[in-house]
Amino acid sequence: MELQNYLSLRHANGNVHIDIDGRFTSDKARQLSLYLATQYPGSGNVFIHTDRLDEIEPEAPAVFVNWLNVSGVPVDRVYAMGRRGLEMSTDSLRAIVPKKHHNDHHGCGKCKNCTCGKKETAGEV
Repeated sequence: MELQNYLSLRHANGNVHIDIDGRFTSDKARQLSLYLATQYPGSGNVFIHTDRLDEIEPEAPAVFVNWLNVSGVPVDRVYAMGRRGLEMSTDSLRAIVPKKHHNDHHGCGKCKNCTCGKKETAGEV
């Protein structure tokens, strides 16, 4: 398996975090699920970060979930995170997608010339 070419895996706070690069194909989905079965400690969650994916083949998420079921990794503990999270999610694989921010700022009201704070006090947000 050439997993090192397109993913990095790390453990943090009892969870597994995976960053995937490039194109997510059915073959990569199968390889990832089998590799994950060897790395999943049996508890905690698995977070798959999708921001560096260029493309997700339409059938790849379903293949991924099927192989997760075969490998014994609990699908209800796996989350697709990031801007492509919804594309990767299925009925049984959940997605965590960041909120979309308007005008390239976070709406905190603390930026120079930011009007968000004024809108909040006026009840417009």
